[in-house]
Amino acid sequence: MSSITDMVIFMGLYESEAMTRLNAWCAFNDSGVQQFEPLDTDAAGGRKVFTASVWAMAGNYFDWERLAEALPTFGWNWPNEVVLIVDDEHGNAVQVFRASQAGEVLGYEYCNPATGERLLLDPREVNVVRHG
Repeated sequence: MSSITDMVIFMGLYESEAMTRLNAWCAFNDSGVQQFEPLDTDAAGGRKVFTASVWAMAGNYFDWERLAEALPTFGWNWPNEVVLIVDDEHGNAVQVFRASQAGEVLGYEYCNPATGERLLLDPREVNVVRHG
């Protein structure tokens, strides 16, 4: 007998350290030592390069509720871009969780057009001007 939960994590490209921490959490908190693995985004359709990372796991008796609670704690560089999608075979619908706290601005992403470097700017140090 099994209880399968499909889980997908969508995130920006530069989150390998956070994913290492997340998988360490999985190894510590799951007796089956089930972990997420990256999906091959080179197989994505379209004319452009896929510019995000996607990791997945088909967990068996995996405590996904505790993972969803712990999601904000893994030290994401861009938590606003991190989404956990859970499809529990016993649930009624697919559930979606974000690493950022609802309603709280954790940072603003800036991409330097000259270098392509992505930075997360602290919202306390940024003057936001809204046009409209």
